[in-house]
Amino acid sequence: MTKLSPCPFCGGEPIDKHIDGWSWISCKDCGGRGPTEQVGHGGEHDKAWNRRTSPWKAIAQRRPTYGKEWSELG
Repeated sequence: MTKLSPCPFCGGEPIDKHIDGWSWISCKDCGGRGPTEQVGHGGEHDKAWNRRTSPWKAIAQRRPTYGKEWSELG
């Protein structure tokens, strides 16, 4: 299995869960959850968890700047 990255939502500890033939990654701290897949169908759920980025980074990039660009919006 792939080494799991911290939770993209809170930075918490990820847990690899397997129940009734299904697998997914869930965060121990905030309950954030990654993609679900059937056991024996490629084992990509852990790789998908590691590819996700933090939504906080995306929000920070869209935040308006309070310089010249902001004043031009009027």
